[in-house]
Amino acid sequence: MNVETLSGLKHHLSPALKSKLTSTIGMARTQLLAVQDPTVIRRIIYLAIRPDVYVEVEKDLSAFLQAESTPGIDIVHYLL
Repeated sequence: MNVETLSGLKHHLSPALKSKLTSTIGMARTQLLAVQDPTVIRRIIYLAIRPDVYVEVEKDLSAFLQAESTPGIDIVHYLL
C-alpha cells in the first residue's frame, strides 16, 4: 500500500516498481552468473532508476534491494 503525505509525495515502492526491479535483477543475475570466469572478483548490478513521479523512497528502496541481494553479486542503485 502506498502511503502519501499531504504534499503528495509517495513514501513506499509500488508493487509495479517492485515487480519490475525483481525482474530486472533476475535477468542481470542470470547474465552475470552465465560466465564462470575465475578472474572475475566482483559482480555488480548497477540500477539507475528514474521514477515516473517524484517519490521519496530511498529507505524503502535500499531495504528492498538489500533483500534482493545474493552472495557474490552486489546491487548498487542511483535515483535520477
